Amino acid sequence: MFLDQVRFANGDLAQVARGPLPGRTLPDACEIARLEIRKGRTGELLALAPACDSSVYLVAAYPSTDRARVAIVASNCGGTGCQGYSDYTVLYLAKGSIRMVRVGPGFDGPKGKAMVFTFGFQGDDLVRSTLSPFYGGERNPLDDLLPATRQWDAASGEYVDTRFRAAWRPFIGEHPEAVLADAQARAPIVKKIQPEQFRQFRAAMSGPGESRLVNGRYLVMNACMKSNCPYQFGAVVVDGFTGDLQVMRFNPEDKLHAHVGTRALDPRTDYVWLEAVDTQDVIRLSIQAGALKVEAVAGK
Repeated sequence: MFLDQVRFANGDLAQVARGPLPGRTLPDACEIARLEIRKGRTGELLALAPACDSSVYLVAAYPSTDRARVAIVASNCGGTGCQGYSDYTVLYLAKGSIRMVRVGPGFDGPKGKAMVFTFGFQGDDLVRSTLSPFYGGERNPLDDLLPATRQWDAASGEYVDTRFRAAWRPFIGEHPEAVLADAQARAPIVKKIQPEQFRQFRAAMSGPGESRLVNGRYLVMNACMKSNCPYQFGAVVVDGFTGDLQVMRFNPEDKLHAHVGTRALDPRTDYVWLEAVDTQDVIRLSIQAGALKVEAVAGK
């Protein structure tokens, strides 16, 4: 039985909403269906969850729907092309507030091997969680879905695949400068380009920035240029399974961009992180013949 709303133990409400949101401009998908977090007493909008699509619903809440500590949200396009998978977001309590973490696409596993979410709490606060088996879309040569295990990392608030290399875990949640300033982490990129080119990449990401984990595997770190934001910006992408790096910078106004990576891009796996690269909504990224293709967005 799917739910349209859940009341959390702190009194706040998570609810599915549809249609325009007065005073806010929403992406088209969010006008169809979205998940809102609203303050318990006043109904004030606190946040929008990263769940917007034709179909959005709360799958489960624990321990109850009127005093939840954690809830699972699923969203999909609602059509026949979306059968078999949904995009999952977990809502949980931490220090009295509802926090949100996008897990990513999860597919229906083989018969009798359902995806299992487990949670542990200290009081009302989430302290540990494991998703296993979690079918994130990887397949073997015979097209069987491959199971994985994702564990919640309390420090970063992210679900991390257990195959994510320990050496890269300290960079989760950090600014791209953390990688670009680390002599060991940046070494494979430094070997491929001249120092001047490396300084250009670094300068393009010298201002405000952030990072997020995609599909438990890819660490996408975005930033723009100090005192020149958003006219020049860039990103560092870390493949947490292999340690491969992709570094890019963009200056759409001057029609300049550059990209260097430790391996060619593979559309079967790398498309999953493209949408997480901050493009300032003025360029479109795709993969062509193992390289990054950059196109201007019409009218921008």
